[in-house]
Amino acid sequence: MIYGCLDSKTKKANTVHNFLKGREVRFFPSAQGKAPADASCVIVYGTLRGMSEVIQDCRARNIPWMYMDNGYLKKDHRIILDATAPITMKEGRRFEYEYNEQKWKGGQGDYVLVCPPSYPYMDTFALRDWLNSMVNTINCYTGRDIIVRAKPAKPIRADKAKPLAEAIQGAYAVVTWGSAVALEAMNMGVPTISTGWCPAKAGSFSLEDLETDKLLIEPDRRAINDNLTWSSFDVNEFGKAFDYVLENRACEPLSSI
Repeated sequence: MIYGCLDSKTKKANTVHNFLKGREVRFFPSAQGKAPADASCVIVYGTLRGMSEVIQDCRARNIPWMYMDNGYLKKDHRIILDATAPITMKEGRRFEYEYNEQKWKGGQGDYVLVCPPSYPYMDTFALRDWLNSMVNTINCYTGRDIIVRAKPAKPIRADKAKPLAEAIQGAYAVVTWGSAVALEAMNMGVPTISTGWCPAKAGSFSLEDLETDKLLIEPDRRAINDNLTWSSFDVNEFGKAFDYVLENRACEPLSSI
């Protein structure tokens, strides 16, 4: 049985309802913390208000989970099966979008910019030690300065950090777990390293590539952006979105995460 997981935020609960409209489904509150015993797939929205526990439960019990969150390419929502960002590659593009890229800057820049996951992602996907591990590992491959730019917990702190675009512009490489910052950096021409589910995963380098000529090789950035069209939808496209998500999961997988 397909289940929609509903949190206490009415707008997101309504989005899940709209996405599953016309399908034989049941619903349960995210505060329940676990998927029903007969669940064959669970649809969740984000990682807050109990969704984190439901995702962890699905993963522990090998129940497919369909993740909804903010969309890419100016679409309202992204929808992906068993991940928070695309984990497969599909040719072509589903819709046209505004695309701008800057000249590739591999081998340039002064420092490594590290953007750790948000606290909800850390808790949901067991990433509390990610930052410490990354900093220590990066030091094994480069002597460049490392700048850590955490996702601001409160807007009031935003003025204490250099603007994101400016921070990316001067970077030799940007390291994230799965942040959309990697997509922005890649489109700005800066090499990125993604260690988890990430919209720029198909263009990701490895930590071992730091200080090598591999960073000079430009990935197919347009194809990576095109791939995001298959998992990004507006509400008026929900009628076909479910089938697209299943089709995407059957496509060629990206490198294992």
